[in-house]
Amino acid sequence: KPLMEAVLDDPSQRIRAEAAWALGATRDELAIIPLVEALNDIDCCVRANAAGALGAIGNPSAHRALRQALDDTSDEVCLSSIEALLKISRRSDKGDAPDKHRKQVAETESVEVIRRLATILTGERNVYLRLRAAEAIKALSGPDVTSEIELAILPGQIPHDLHAWLLDLAT
Repeated sequence: KPLMEAVLDDPSQRIRAEAAWALGATRDELAIIPLVEALNDIDCCVRANAAGALGAIGNPSAHRALRQALDDTSDEVCLSSIEALLKISRRSDKGDAPDKHRKQVAETESVEVIRRLATILTGERNVYLRLRAAEAIKALSGPDVTSEIELAILPGQIPHDLHAWLLDLAT
């Protein structure tokens, strides 16, 4: 509980960032709510550590908040969010077979993540971040998502050769 309070309320950005990291190390699912709130912190190190902590916890309930964090102006936050989403996706793939509704929700979320990753990939972002976005698109675009990939990468709004390359990643 003191860590959950520190991640949100401590006046020191360093303490908030370290508290976020420590909450991830505990893998306590009660930390999800304060970590999701910390994704809106004024400091990018706090936001990045919060994203990483959510990935360490691995609960799919953080998926939507991490998807939104892909729009962050900080490359560090985006990279941590990509890594966290991939960790959650890998854990979900190893878990029990989801019921039909949860599977549909997961597919919809994946398509939304891929759309945001495509925006990172085709934007004016850090080269390493763009590379990780491409790798994440490939990892997330499984057989259920492949049919949606063309919508996700907004054909006509990016150069044809890059569009074809992205489609190739999905297959």
